[in-house]
Amino acid sequence: MASGTGGNYRVTATVDGCGDYTDEVTINFTGPAFPFSLGNDTLLCAGESVVLDASRTGATAYSWNTGSSNPRITARNNGTFSVFVNINNICSVVDTIEVRYSRLRDFSLGNDTTLCQGNFHVLSADHGTGIYRWQDGSDQATYHVDSTGYYSVRVQIGRCVESDTIRVAFQDSVRVYLGEDTVMCLGETLCSGP
Repeated sequence: MASGTGGNYRVTATVDGCGDYTDEVTINFTGPAFPFSLGNDTLLCAGESVVLDASRTGATAYSWNTGSSNPRITARNNGTFSVFVNINNICSVVDTIEVRYSRLRDFSLGNDTTLCQGNFHVLSADHGTGIYRWQDGSDQATYHVDSTGYYSVRVQIGRCVESDTIRVAFQDSVRVYLGEDTVMCLGETLCSGP
C-alpha cells in the first residue's frame, strides 16, 4: 500500500489446522494533504523572543503544552514547545520545536573595582567557543589586568553579540602621612590640625 493511498484492503491468514481467516478494511482520506511544522529548532540572543505560529486553514482547535489554546504563542524562555492542531474535527497533527537562548544572555564583566597596588585582576568573558575582542585587540577569553584603566570586551557566539566595560583602579592603600618629624620635651603633647 502506498503511503496516503485510500481504498479497500484485505488480508487472509492461513492457520494450520484451523483454516483461513480473512478481514477487510476501507480507508478514506478526507481533504488535501496537511503538511505541518513549527519550523526548525532555534537559538535566540538576549532580549529576543519568537512567535510560534501553528495556524492552518481547516484548523478547528489548538492545544499547546503551555496550556494555551491560541494558534500563536510567543516563546520568551528556553523550552520545548509542542502543539496539537485539530483539523476539521476529524484528525489532529502535532509538532514540537526547541527554543534555546545563547549563553551570552547574562553577560557581565562585573562591577567596577579597586585593588591594592601590586595585585592583579583577571577578567573573564569565557562563554565557550566564540570570538573575543578586548579593547587592545587581544582575542583570548580572559584578560590580565595590572594597571588602572577601563577594560572592555566584545563577545560573539553564533549571531549573538554582547559587550561590557569595567573600570579597574589600583591604589597604594598602605601610605599614611603622619606629618614632619618632630622633637618634643617630656610631658609635651603634639597636636595636629588641618
